[in-house]
Amino acid sequence: MITDLLRLYRDKGLIAIDNQSIYATRMDLACDKCNACWEGIEASKADWNEIFLPHIGSSYPQDRIAIIGLNPHQYGGLYEFQKLVSEAALLIAEGNKKINWGATEYKGTMVFYYAAIYASLVHRAIHGRTFSGIEDITFEEAGRVFDYAAYTNTIKCSPNHDRSCPSGNMVANCANHVLLDEFKILAPRLIISLGSDATSAAVKGLGLEHVVSEDVCSYYRGDDLQLIGVPHPTRFLTDQRRFEGFIRLLKDVTL
Repeated sequence: MITDLLRLYRDKGLIAIDNQSIYATRMDLACDKCNACWEGIEASKADWNEIFLPHIGSSYPQDRIAIIGLNPHQYGGLYEFQKLVSEAALLIAEGNKKINWGATEYKGTMVFYYAAIYASLVHRAIHGRTFSGIEDITFEEAGRVFDYAAYTNTIKCSPNHDRSCPSGNMVANCANHVLLDEFKILAPRLIISLGSDATSAAVKGLGLEHVVSEDVCSYYRGDDLQLIGVPHPTRFLTDQRRFEGFIRLLKDVTL
């Protein structure tokens, strides 16, 4: 899969090969969509806008659970996201909900922990294991689930402004330009989309249609892809509806 993804990025001009050295190019300068995506916000371009390989767990072909966020928030580099997720998985397995990778000036994020909870619920459903909610899932199980999952972002660029909020053109262009082709390679069984912004961009770019909603979660389906959109992990932190609706949707999804 990694070789196929590298070929994909090469064909889109997102990586280059020089004397057998492979390196990422600046997407905000080299991508076919960069002029449209960065129109009007050229001053927000930055050198972190490099394509990144998805994290792909060692047992991903077994379960094919895919997780997507909105964008990497001022982060990039061909192999950097793989490293970031792998380290988050270990830190979760060792009992951490909020991850800051040792950066004391950074308060940390719970995105990876709650992504792992959703993925663990899918993993259990695939293997016919019962569950009643997140209280069933240990830190060890949550960290280990990344072995069965791929993790990437809907939009690959991060502007240097406004909490890295992508432009409207990025939302319109990026999922169809890159993510759709990544998923043709990864062939996920189910996509978990974190947050309404990531979900709306993915649904449009991947050509999915709404099927049904349960509380604050929604199920979408296309020709070869199916997706459940969940609230961003920083929302509804004390509201169990986000998990209850997700669990109910899993019963209606073909896994």
